[in-house]
Amino acid sequence: MSFLLFIKFQREKNFSKENYNSLVAGRSETMQLTQDPCLYKILGDPEVLGEEYIKINFWCSDGRVSKSTLAMRGLSDLTFLGVVSKYSKIVGIDQKVFEKYGWTCNLNSSQADPQKIVTPHSNIDCYENKSQVPRK
Repeated sequence: MSFLLFIKFQREKNFSKENYNSLVAGRSETMQLTQDPCLYKILGDPEVLGEEYIKINFWCSDGRVSKSTLAMRGLSDLTFLGVVSKYSKIVGIDQKVFEKYGWTCNLNSSQADPQKIVTPHSNIDCYENKSQVPRK
């Protein structure tokens, strides 16, 4: 019994909301960020995710494509900017690359508004340059 009280006391003493948030929302100090959004992808079966998924595609100017499926249940910020930020964090993309290399993004075939809410079954397509025609 005293052992259980000791464990409970230790947990309460050592737990802090700040430490929890830094573990969940923070970035690993050893994680290397990539400048190439077409390097990695998140694979998943939309049927397993039910109705709660988003497709994110990166079309690189050299012809490479990264097609990902992202579950919505792990996303707290469902704005376009929030979804792309979370995806970038998961995959390890340096977010500065989007402006630096002239990436443009569409949400469901329309120019993406950073504050627009992303709905289930949405498609996000990002192109390394505007003149690129996607190869499917």
